[in-house]
Amino acid sequence: WPGGAWNRLYGVRTGTDLEFPEIPCDYRGAWPSFGTYRACVRDAISELQSAGVLSHSSAVKFRLSAILAFIDYRFD
Repeated sequence: WPGGAWNRLYGVRTGTDLEFPEIPCDYRGAWPSFGTYRACVRDAISELQSAGVLSHSSAVKFRLSAILAFIDYRFD
């Protein structure tokens, strides 16, 4: 990503065209708590949804994927 953040999207089917916007919440970052990371994700995705970049269903998928990426990275 241009900003350097690492993001991950789960559950993408082969052959799916999608636009995956960068969110500034790197799941690998040194977050003081899970809640801090989750708030960053919530705010970034809400902003993208308000701007019309993400539909409601895409926003839900992105939010869940960001949480899973954080958990996978911490506990893998």
